[in-house]
Amino acid sequence: MNRKSMKIYPLHKYDVFISFDDDDTELRFWVMKTLASYLQGACYKTFIPCRDGKIGEVREEAMIDNINVCKNYIVILCDKYHTEDKFWTTIEWKYIWHNFKQNKERQIIIINYHQLEPSEVREEKLKAFIRVGTDIDFSNRKHHLFQDIHDRLGSPILTNNGLKCANTKFIPKTLHR
Repeated sequence: MNRKSMKIYPLHKYDVFISFDDDDTELRFWVMKTLASYLQGACYKTFIPCRDGKIGEVREEAMIDNINVCKNYIVILCDKYHTEDKFWTTIEWKYIWHNFKQNKERQIIIINYHQLEPSEVREEKLKAFIRVGTDIDFSNRKHHLFQDIHDRLGSPILTNNGLKCANTKFIPKTLHR
């Protein structure tokens, strides 16, 4: 038996794992300042690899461990998310999909940041989310982006002190990119 199959994971350590192209400066700024702030204000515990990963750890192994302990996943689809140039987001997607298939109670929330059409997406499963309209359009004209995310994530998990976080309706005033 290999060592990875011997690991026992806690049920959920994080509410959501956020996968995105962290080389895109504008996108990284929006994720860190706007999306992460909203999620924290709404009491969600997030794992963002470029923020929460530990220096010196084996990246793929750590990625597997962190994806396994997340209740849900947010994938922010941009023009370079799943391309030959983006090795790590491609690997993240592979493990996110695998965990989703293993436990259908998990949610994958696709935010279509660059409003891509299905023909512009290389990976078939990601393309299907757009084709059937289950992705969230970043340019949502009604400004329901954060409410849509909140609705799909459901309630946050228990906090470290064992108390449920008050379900505040923290919606940032801006969706600026």
